[in-house]
Amino acid sequence: MTAGEGGMVVTSDDELADRAWSFHHCGRSRAGAWYDHGILGGNYRLTEFQSAILLAQLADLDEQVARREHSARILDEGLSRIDGLSPLARDPRCTTHGYHLYQFLYDPQAFGGLPRERFTAALNAEGIPCSPGYGVPLDRQGVFAQRRFDQRATGFDPAYAATDYGRLDLPETERFCADLVWIPQQVLLGSDADQADIVTAAEKLSAAAGTLVEAT
Repeated sequence: MTAGEGGMVVTSDDELADRAWSFHHCGRSRAGAWYDHGILGGNYRLTEFQSAILLAQLADLDEQVARREHSARILDEGLSRIDGLSPLARDPRCTTHGYHLYQFLYDPQAFGGLPRERFTAALNAEGIPCSPGYGVPLDRQGVFAQRRFDQRATGFDPAYAATDYGRLDLPETERFCADLVWIPQQVLLGSDADQADIVTAAEKLSAAAGTLVEAT
């Protein structure tokens, strides 16, 4: 559920403006990538008015969750038939999935070496909203390189050595950041025909992969 954002800071100091933006926006950098976290921040954007809007939307939540789950099943079935696209497996213990995002793994080799970013750009050109998702693994975010992160966020004990996040060996995290494609949740609220259009667009790109690689 979404309800917009609000608030204002007025300043003539560019550095202060950037820092205020970053602080209230989860520590992200205004000049960096979407998931580029340079400082320890938070999500401080919800107002009482927005809360009221969200409360009103709760009446539709169960129906929307069911709709997204239904749409995800259609995409799972359709995309899994395309070589190089692998919908994420669902844990058998999961009884309800919110599908804040629909995600699938993309194998560029099955598309003639077409980079994921080129694939998502082509899918967007077909009218299918999607993105490459996380560009940088969480352990490599700038905020974790700062010693004060341990001090402020993890109950830092001087007796412990600081965590060297940038040198952690997390191969699965690296793979998912490199290969995942995201489709936003609102797309899953569409009709069965809308989900079929996503599959059709992916099939079209699969068939045209060679041409797309030559144009890259």
